Parts: sequence; C-alpha cells; structure tokens
Amino acid sequence: MQEEIFTSELFTFILGAERKTITVHSKAIARLAPSLDKLINGPLREAQEKVVRWDDIEVGDFVRFCQFAYAGDYTPPEPRVYISVRQDTHKFSQDDGKKPVDTEIQNEADYDPVPPSAPSCLFDDTPPPAEYEVAEESPPAGNEIWAGWNHGQSMTKKEQRRLQKLGWERVSQPKTESKISKLRAEFRSKMFPESRTWNALNNLYQTVANTDPKQDFTPVFVGHARLYVLGNKYGIDNLSSMALHKLHKTLGLFDLFEARIPDVIELVRYIYENTLDSDDELRVLVMDYITSEIDSIGRHAEFRSLLKEGGDFVVDFWDKIQRHLL
Repeated sequence: MQEEIFTSELFTFILGAERKTITVHSKAIARLAPSLDKLINGPLREAQEKVVRWDDIEVGDFVRFCQFAYAGDYTPPEPRVYISVRQDTHKFSQDDGKKPVDTEIQNEADYDPVPPSAPSCLFDDTPPPAEYEVAEESPPAGNEIWAGWNHGQSMTKKEQRRLQKLGWERVSQPKTESKISKLRAEFRSKMFPESRTWNALNNLYQTVANTDPKQDFTPVFVGHARLYVLGNKYGIDNLSSMALHKLHKTLGLFDLFEARIPDVIELVRYIYENTLDSDDELRVLVMDYITSEIDSIGRHAEFRSLLKEGGDFVVDFWDKIQRHLL
C-alpha cells in the first residue's frame, strides 16, 4: 500500500485566502473517503487538472489532515504561551457582568512559542508554578444555594423571590455539588464507538496537556474541532472519530485555570458556528464538558456573554440543565 501511495500521481491543493499550494500523493487522499476519491479520480475538471481550491481550509489544518492521510494520526496545534497573565483578587465576575482583570491577557504579539521543556504528554503530573495556583473557595454562607446561577454566593430574600418567580428550584448545596460531580465523572469516562481503538493504538503524536495558566489552549481545542468538521464534510469517519476522541481526552485532563476559561468559550463558539444539529457528537461533547464544569465556567464573564448571544447553544444548555441539574 505504501508503494502505491508514493508512486501515485501528484495532486495540488490551493488553500485559504492566502492561496498557499501544497502538493500531495493522490492515492493518500483518495483512499480516505468516496467523496475524495471522486474529487481526485472523477470526471470533474479538478480531477483532470489535478488541482483543487479549498478556500475554507487553513494551511495548518490541511497539514494535520495530510498527517492523518499518510500516517493515520495527527499532531494537534501547539498552545500559545503568553508572557504574563495579570492577576487580581477577584477570581470571577460579579453581577455587573464586567470582565475581571485577571482574565485579561496581553496582545497576541506578546506570547512565546511553547518552550522545548513543555511536556507533550497528557499524563504529565508536574504541578503548576505556585504563583498561579488557584486558591480554594470558601463554602457559601447558609445551607442553600440556587442551582446553577448563585455560584456559591449567599442571596438576599429579594433575589430568592425573584428567582422563584422565574421558576428556579431551590436545592441544597450538597445535592447540587453531587450532581455536578456525577456529570464530571461521566464526562471523563465517556466512550465513543472508536475510543477503544484509539486508546489501544500507540499514537504517533501525543496529545498536549496544559500545566500553566499562561498557556492559551484555544488553538489546540479548535484545531481538533476543525478536523472533526473537515471529516464530517467529506465523510472521513475515522478522522472525525479520532478528532472527537483527542478533544475529549484533552478536555478531560485540562487544568481549568480561571484565565483559561475563555479558551473553552471560543471552542464552544467555533463548534456552534460550524455544526448544525443539536445531536452532533461535537456539540454533545462540549455541552457535557460545560455542564460538568459549570460551577467554575458559569461564574465567568465570558460565559455570561456567550449566553447573551443566544442561539442554539442557549437552547441546548437549558435543556441539559433541566435534565441533569434541576
């Protein structure tokens, strides 16, 4: 098979707005799915000229796609590493919805590439630097909280009456925490149809793990999601399955620093802008993660902004909350 690939005709892809050209062996791409075989070997002009334009595919994503085509695996993008993450005594946004300064990061030009010493394996257990450790929060005053939205803060009677009118149920704090813990455990043990296959393989490219709040994982998360979307578009089931598995594995062991919650929010935005069905596995995966970490993510100003945007995410989120946390 390898000889057939490397002796096959060359095929050129013109990528993105920059129109970057990359030439690959036609057999490596055509064997991935019937739609690609038709593109490479069919009667259309692209097949005759051995050139096709993929305006919606970025170069980095195509390189990872080619890694998968040739080797059956791919390496995710590297995280961006910022010089500093400004800290503040307020960990989460207050009711005014303003963004706390500790979530602000410097301009994208002010980041360093991942240092050579950065761990490349998910299972690295090196603790983060002490100055970035997230302090444990004190338990909320009183014996009761409002599920999902009080975020561990005591409420006035006026606020409680207002939420009662909106139909929110009062639950005990231990009950709420127990439900969230259950969702978290279910997320981490989640299995997909091909998960056992991918777990059994000694993958060529290890999944990246985070150890520091200065590491922006948006490129990592979205990189996996983009390959999932690409696989779905062309019917490359193995690629979509692998991308879903890698994203789940990364999220499951992701150290959710306060400054890195926006990385997850950007992943949500990308997924909901590039998928259509609420039952889509990628949407289900990210929704399961959000609700399993809602005690942290739900307090963040970026999450509040996401809710204000409305759309399918809010509908799916409310459905998940109703079924599992209320």
